[in-house]
Amino acid sequence: MLTFTLRDDVKWSDGEDFTSADVAFTFNLLKTVPGVSGYGLVAVQEGGYVDSIETPDDYTVVFNLNKVFTPGLFDIINQDIVPEHVWKNVADPVTDTNLKPVGTGPFTEVVTMQDQVYEVDRNPNYWQPGQPYVKGLRMPAFSGNDAAATMLVSGDTEWTGQFMNNVDEAVLANNPDAHCWWPAVTSDQFFQVNGTIKPFDDPIVRKAISMSFDREKLIQIALQGKSSPSDVTGLSDGYAAWKIDDPRTLGTWTDFNVDEANKMLDDAGYTKNADGVRTNADGTPWSFELLMVNGFSDWLAVAPTLKDNLESIGFDITINNYDPGQTFGKWFVGDFQMSLYFGIDADTPYTYYRNIMSSETFHPVGEQTGFGQNFWRVVVPAADEQLNIFASTGDVEVQKAAALELQKIFADNAPVIPLWHAPTFYCYSDAQVGGWANADNPFGRVMPIGDNASSEQLLQMVAWTAKP
Repeated sequence: MLTFTLRDDVKWSDGEDFTSADVAFTFNLLKTVPGVSGYGLVAVQEGGYVDSIETPDDYTVVFNLNKVFTPGLFDIINQDIVPEHVWKNVADPVTDTNLKPVGTGPFTEVVTMQDQVYEVDRNPNYWQPGQPYVKGLRMPAFSGNDAAATMLVSGDTEWTGQFMNNVDEAVLANNPDAHCWWPAVTSDQFFQVNGTIKPFDDPIVRKAISMSFDREKLIQIALQGKSSPSDVTGLSDGYAAWKIDDPRTLGTWTDFNVDEANKMLDDAGYTKNADGVRTNADGTPWSFELLMVNGFSDWLAVAPTLKDNLESIGFDITINNYDPGQTFGKWFVGDFQMSLYFGIDADTPYTYYRNIMSSETFHPVGEQTGFGQNFWRVVVPAADEQLNIFASTGDVEVQKAAALELQKIFADNAPVIPLWHAPTFYCYSDAQVGGWANADNPFGRVMPIGDNASSEQLLQMVAWTAKP
């Protein structure tokens, strides 16, 4: 049983009370309407760990669990809640465009919603007195990372979440009000291959691909050296309390070693044809598309090097660029062969590895998966056992032991290929307001975009103050 006590002074932006009925309605929507998605779906879907939800009063919500499941707290609290009095009248929650949104956050009033920009103003019924300090937010659609950098330099934007090339000289030196803070917290940059396609279903191939990558060179090209290479656990230093002391004891397939990579493939029987391209057992050549994203300047910069690295071990690679919307659509349904990916932000190694290699987050090609949940479609059965152990106890030492086993399983199978510790690309301008998160005031990863980053963004939205 998991019980939540809600604040009794929160109203929806249209003035209606926010109550436990809204919470129960939201989770019932997830459970009963196919296609509705959210972090809480895993809790209430078929086979989920929540049997029922009770609302003994307007401000108490009780989740009745069918088993001990300690990570459930994070799934449930990360779920956005919708107002029952609005959504109970929506005929199709999956396709409805929600033209007049009602929320409880600091900015809810839609001023304009266009293809290239939207603007929202203060919530007139926001529950925190005197907040937010600023009148509204305007979110433009940048054509790419370079466009965001240009607008930050010119003072046309104050809050960005994009990588910026040569940020110190090109951006910060040209606007004294601009500042950047790029902590590497809980995510690694991934190279993903579609595990439903041969030869990517073979861990040997995935490890050989990893060993073909010159990570130091890639980091220098993509980030001007502002990161460090990943190791075979896939965990960043944000998981230091869970992480094995010496990841190299689990493997070295994140080392740059083309000779060893080729030997591994030779020994596994992947021979080369007359064109020097390796083939599967049936003679199918290793000719694949490397999917890249228009506007992602750091990814586009490393694409030629990734191609060269892959071809050094017998691949034939074609690079094709897609717009972000097309790319995300392909990831969700498994319609890709090779691609970079942002990585996975998670609260514990449980959620991290569940989203990477568990049967729970696997969906066949053609079925849509959750954002950041096993796009590469690789399942490692041994991981399920350790994930169950982790989730079924509150004993931290037992959880740490399970986390260690999960690191070993990841290192043995390389379900996805970690490249480097991914910084949180966050820059801001204090020309108009103060109160920004930074290295001296690190209250959250507050880049204005990201995978369900709204809770941390909200911290920033209510932290703004008058300019010092």
